[in-house]
Amino acid sequence: MVIIRLQGGLGNQLFQYALYLQLKAMGRSVKMDEILGFEGDLQRTPCLARTLGIRYETATDREVRTLRDAFMDPVSRIRRKLTGRRNLEWEEPDAAFHPEVLAMEEAYLNGYFQSDRYFGDPSVRETLGEIFAENIRRRMSGGGPAGFAAAAERIMADGEHAVSLHIRRGDYLLAEPAKTHGGICTEHYYGEAVTLVRGSVPDAVFYVFSDDAAYAAQFAQEGEAAGRGRFVPVCSLLSGETEGPAEIDAASLLLMRLCRHHILANSSFSWWGAWSARAEEETGIVIAPDRWFNNRPGDAVYTDRMRKLHVS
Repeated sequence: MVIIRLQGGLGNQLFQYALYLQLKAMGRSVKMDEILGFEGDLQRTPCLARTLGIRYETATDREVRTLRDAFMDPVSRIRRKLTGRRNLEWEEPDAAFHPEVLAMEEAYLNGYFQSDRYFGDPSVRETLGEIFAENIRRRMSGGGPAGFAAAAERIMADGEHAVSLHIRRGDYLLAEPAKTHGGICTEHYYGEAVTLVRGSVPDAVFYVFSDDAAYAAQFAQEGEAAGRGRFVPVCSLLSGETEGPAEIDAASLLLMRLCRHHILANSSFSWWGAWSARAEEETGIVIAPDRWFNNRPGDAVYTDRMRKLHVS
C-alpha cells in the first residue's frame, strides 16, 4: 500500500491528489492520510471533497502507523530499540521531480509533488479536466457562491482577451514563508507581464485574483489609471456571504480556468488555474516568474509552454 499525506492549501492538495490518481492508474493500492498533514495547521483543512466534490480512499490511523512504524505500545517500543525502526515514510527532499516515487509499492509519501511529471497518464489528466469542467457546470447552475455564473459569463464573453492575473499575499508576507516565497512576484514583475501580454493581446482584460481583496482592488484601479489596460478585481464579482473561504478559493480557481491567458504568481493555486484551462495545449499565453523559490531550485514546477519572466 502507498499512503499520501494530504497537506497545504487547495493547490497543493490538488498536486497530491493528481499523484494519487497516477498511482491508481498504475495499479497501486493508494490511500490519503487526512490527519497528520494538518496537525498544527490553523489555516488549512482537507478541502478537496468539500469544495470540488473529489472522492478518494482515506487511510486509517492503523494503516498510517504501520507504514511509519509509529505504534506506541510497549512491545513496539521495545522492538524498535532492539531492531531499529522500520519506517517506510519517504519525505520529499527538495522541489525536484523524483521518478522513484512512481515506482514505490509500499510507502508513506510526505511531500508536495509540484510537477505535472507526477501525473503524465492521459487518463489521469482527462479525469482532472472532467472534475474542473463538472464543477463549473454545477456552479453555473446555481451550486456556488453568488456572482459565479455572472462572472463566468463575463469572462467567457471576453474570450481570447481574458487574462487571469494572480497575486499571492497572505502568508507570503509573513517572515518565515517570505524566506522561501516572498519578494519574487513584485509590482515590477506584474508590470512586465502585463506589457508582454498586451504585446500579443492589445485588448486584454486582466482579471485580478488574490487572497487580499483590498490589494486586488487597488492594483486594478492603479493599473487602469496608469493606462495599462482593463482590470477587473474578481473579489468584486463574488459574494462570500454564505460560503466559507475555501469555497471562494475553489470558485476563483474555476474562474481562472475560463481565462485564455494567465499571469502566474509563484503559487500552486494559479499553476492549477492555468493548467486546468489547457492553455498550454492551445495558443494561450502562460507567464511565470523564472524563480519559484528563494532558497531552492524549482525547475520541476514549470511546464513546456510557460514563458519564464526574469525576476531580480
